[in-house]
Amino acid sequence: MNKFLCCTTLKLLFIFCILLFIVGCEKDNGVLPSYSDNPKLQNLVIEQGVFTPKITWVGGYISVFAVNRGEEAKLDSSLVMLVHKSSDEIAYPITFGLVPDGGEELTAQYGGTSLTSLNEDNTYTFWALKNDAWSAISNHPGKCLVSDDSLQSGNIRVKEDTVFISSFSFVRFVKDLDVYLNIENVKARGRLADLYLVENDTSNSPILTWDIKQSGAEGDDIAAMGITFSSFYSPQEMVWEVWSEEEIDGEFKFGTQNVIQQPVVLGQSFEGTRVFKAFPEEGLERGRQYYLWIANKQWDGLTHGRVANYYAYLTFQTY
Repeated sequence: MNKFLCCTTLKLLFIFCILLFIVGCEKDNGVLPSYSDNPKLQNLVIEQGVFTPKITWVGGYISVFAVNRGEEAKLDSSLVMLVHKSSDEIAYPITFGLVPDGGEELTAQYGGTSLTSLNEDNTYTFWALKNDAWSAISNHPGKCLVSDDSLQSGNIRVKEDTVFISSFSFVRFVKDLDVYLNIENVKARGRLADLYLVENDTSNSPILTWDIKQSGAEGDDIAAMGITFSSFYSPQEMVWEVWSEEEIDGEFKFGTQNVIQQPVVLGQSFEGTRVFKAFPEEGLERGRQYYLWIANKQWDGLTHGRVANYYAYLTFQTY
């Protein structure tokens, strides 16, 4: 009986030791992972919807991360970010405008100007480089940097104004920064004024201005305005509506005072007005058709359309 118990105990002890070994092997030892197959640098992914995006990639740690204005990767004055850290010690994600711990900012060294954030509706080229190619390409300022699948890791080839770099050591990605919506197919109509609508590079609220053109119109300001979904006035699909307001003998009158001045950032507030439909906090939506109208105090308050006196409108689409 004692012999049986002894054998059982030894077996359990043996199994316990194996389990301890397996768990120990699975623990993170804090060492940077190695890439024995030397993968290519690829798949630069830029965070969407922000001016200071985080950037990730595939292919291991890098030594250089940079961003140029325009569609080319270069060591020149178009640089807006160039950070370097020796021995491939930059790990993803990296955030635009921030220098990794222990890294150095080299943008000015090549004539560029560092930015803390990117700018709306600009094109940028993001690129990453391994240490094995940095010393070679740093001697070729002003030349276009291009990936070449035929070259071995760390190798470059210079031809006229272009430096070809092994795709194992270099990757780039061109992106049009488009955080806020764009507008197109703007068509203005109406007797009161010519309307002009432009994109806003700080929000999803375009900016409206106008030139009063109707004979007999009093002043340059307006008394009411609004926006609806669709290509025509549709009170059932109202997006925003605001009218001037005044109290006369205890009764409120609307649309009787020209108190709205231009330029108007759609959704802004005005003294002496009442909002009948609040503007969406997130602004206008992409991929929609809109109808925007204005009127002055001489408008009858009822008629919508091209022939309405002291009234004008425009239609537009967003993308």
